[in-house]
Amino acid sequence: MPPSGREKPVRGDRKNVLSCSECRRMKWNLCPDGQLPPVRGIPAIQSSAGLLREQVMALEEELRQVKKQLEFQTRAKQCANSGAKAHAACAMENGPGRQTRSGSAGSCRELDRPEGSMVQDSGQLVLGEEPGTSSFFGNAGAQYLLGDTASRDWRPTSRVPSPSGILLPIAGFSNSDASLEDLVACLPEENTARDWSGIYFEDASFMNCIVDREVYFTKHLHDAYRAPSQAPADAEGRMQLPNNQTLALVYLVLAIGAQMSPDLPPYNESSERLYDLARASLSLDASGSTTLIQVLHLTSRYLVNSINGPRASDGFWTTLGLAVRCAQSLGLHRDGQKWDLTSEEVDFRRRVFWEIHTEDVLQSLTQGRPRVISDATIDCQTPSVSLGLAVVSPDPLFHEYKYRLAQLLGFVNDLQTEVTSAPYQRITTIHNRIKAFEQNLPPILQGVDPAAASDPRCQWQRLILRLLINEGYLFLHRAHFARALRDCPEEPLQSDYRFSYVSELDASRVILSILRDALMLRQSLACRFWIFFFHAFTATVNFAVVAVRSPSSMLGQACMQQVDVGVGLFESVPEGYRARHEIPTLRRLRDTARGAMRESRPSTDDDHDTLLGAGTRLVRLANSAARKQTSGGTEQGKSEPSCADDPLRLANDLDSWLEMFSGEPWTSDDSRDETSVLVQADASTTGDTADPGPLAVDFDFDDFFSSLA
Repeated sequence: MPPSGREKPVRGDRKNVLSCSECRRMKWNLCPDGQLPPVRGIPAIQSSAGLLREQVMALEEELRQVKKQLEFQTRAKQCANSGAKAHAACAMENGPGRQTRSGSAGSCRELDRPEGSMVQDSGQLVLGEEPGTSSFFGNAGAQYLLGDTASRDWRPTSRVPSPSGILLPIAGFSNSDASLEDLVACLPEENTARDWSGIYFEDASFMNCIVDREVYFTKHLHDAYRAPSQAPADAEGRMQLPNNQTLALVYLVLAIGAQMSPDLPPYNESSERLYDLARASLSLDASGSTTLIQVLHLTSRYLVNSINGPRASDGFWTTLGLAVRCAQSLGLHRDGQKWDLTSEEVDFRRRVFWEIHTEDVLQSLTQGRPRVISDATIDCQTPSVSLGLAVVSPDPLFHEYKYRLAQLLGFVNDLQTEVTSAPYQRITTIHNRIKAFEQNLPPILQGVDPAAASDPRCQWQRLILRLLINEGYLFLHRAHFARALRDCPEEPLQSDYRFSYVSELDASRVILSILRDALMLRQSLACRFWIFFFHAFTATVNFAVVAVRSPSSMLGQACMQQVDVGVGLFESVPEGYRARHEIPTLRRLRDTARGAMRESRPSTDDDHDTLLGAGTRLVRLANSAARKQTSGGTEQGKSEPSCADDPLRLANDLDSWLEMFSGEPWTSDDSRDETSVLVQADASTTGDTADPGPLAVDFDFDDFFSSLA
C-alpha cells in the first residue's frame, strides 16, 4: 500500500491517467514489475483481481469434487460395514453390484500407509448369471458407476474384435452363415471323441492344467453329445444347445488329442479340421469369459506344435495378449478370496489365471517381447497342494512349482526387454534364485525318486521342468555370452563375463541331454512337442558359435563335439516331423564350425602350462577310439585336431570342464549374500562387472545365421 501521509490516486476518477514516472515517484507500485505501459491504475488492479478470482473459483470447484468423492466413499464404507440389507440398498443406489466388506472400492483407508506395504483396496468384482462371466474394476476406476449393475444383462452380448488369426472361415462355412446347430452336427463320433480326449489328458496335457478332466467329461463333452431329446428346452420350447465357447473348447481338446495320437500321422487333416471348427465356433461369440481364456490358451498350445510352428505362434501373439487382457478384465489377477467366493470358484479362477499368465511369460521369453501383466499388479495366489497329496499324485505339485518358476522367468523377461542397462549384479542374483529353486525341488520332481520311474506322466513333467529351468539360464545369460565371445574371441574364459559364458554352455548341454532323454522315453510323442527341438536348436547354435568364433579356445573342441550331438539328435527324428526341416541349416552350421576348427592354430606350450592341472584331471581314454572314428572320414592333411595327436584334447570333455568352471565359487547358498557372487575362476583377472551397459551387443546371432545361408 502507498505510505501514509502521501496523496493517493483518486479511485473514482476514471479520467485520471497516471504515468509510470508518477507512479514510481509516489511509490504506489500499481504495476508489479514496473514494465506495463501507462494505464489507468484502477483497471490494472481489477485485471489482476479478476485473474485471482478465476483461480479461486477453479480451486473451489476442485474442492467440491473432492468433498463429493469423500462423501461417496464414506457412504460406501458405511454400507459395506452394515448388514446384508443395508449392503443391497447401497448397491442399488451407487452402482457396485456384488461388493463385500473386504472388496469395496470406496473403503476409506489410511492415507499414511507405509511405502511398499500391501494395498488393501481390492476393487469391484461383479459376477454374471452365466458361469465364468464377471467384470472387474480397480479401486481407482469409475466405470462401474455407469448404470445400475443390478439391472444389467450379464449374458455375453458385446463382442470383442475378432482376431483374424482365430476367426477365419473354414471350408463350407463363413462367419456369417455358420450356425451353432451346424457346428454341433460336425462333431466326430462319440467313441472317437472320447479316445482323442483321453489322449489329450494322458499325453498332451502334462504341461498344462487349464481344463479340468472331470468337468470336461462330465459336463462339456456330455453336453456336446447329448441327444436332442435329452437336451433341456427354454421357455419357448426351443432346444438349448451348448455354449459356443464351450463347443470351441471341446473342438480344441479333440484337435490336440488328434494331433498327438500315435495312430495318426503328424499334422494330420483330422486335427486341422477340428481346429477350424473350433475357430468357427468361437467366431459366433468371442465375449470375455473364463471359457474364452481356456480356448485361447488351448489355441496357443495347438499352434506351437502345428506344422507352421513359430510362424503360427508369432501370428497368435496379439491374440494371446487378448486372452491376458481378458483375464484382467475378469479380475482373475486379484485373488478370489477377497470377495468371499466359494473354494471351488477361487481355485478355478487361480488355475485359469496362472495358466494363461505362465503361457504369456513363456511366449514372451522365447520371442523377446515384454509380458502383459506386471508382478506388482498380481495378488492372485498360486493353487497350492499339500505334501501328503503330492506324494500320491505329483501332478498338482508339478503345476505349483511351474507357477513359481514362471515368476522367476518373468524377472528374466524383464531384463531381456528393458531398454536401459542393467547391472551385472542383477544377472547373478536372478541366476542364484533360479539355482536355489532348482536345488529345492521336491525329490519326485528332481528325478531321484525311484517310485516315479514307472509313471510316464511324471517323467515328462520332470523333463519339462528341467527344460524350463535351463531355458531361464539360456535367456538370462545369452547377451553376455555373446559379449564374452566378442570381447575375448581367443579365450572367452578370460572375459569379464565368463560366468555368463560358462552358464550358457552348461544350460545348452543340459537342453541337449533333455532332448535325448525325451526321445528315449517315447520318440513318437517327443517328436510332436516342438518345445524340445526349439531349445535344442538354440543350444546347438550356441556351441557352433563358440567353435566358429573361438576355435582355439579351451572349450572349442568340446563345443564342436556338442554340435555333432545336436545335429545327430535332429537326424534321428523320423520322416514327417517338422524337426527335420531344420537339418539342412544345422548341417551348414556344423560344416562352418568344422572348417573353423581345421584352420585354428594349435595350442602353445604356455597354453599347456596354464591348463596342466585340468589336463591331468580330465583324461578319458575310453572315449578316444570312438572320437577318432567319428573324425576319421576327413581328407589327409585337412583332418580335425584328434585326441591322439593332442593329449590336452582328451581332457576337453564339456561335462567335466563345465563342472570345473561352474562349481561352488559360481553359486551361493542361503548363508551367503546372493548379490555378492563374483566370478572366481581366474583370480588374477579383475574386470569391472558392475555395469556392463545395454544388453544389445555387436555380435548378433541373427547376423551370424544369415552369413551361413
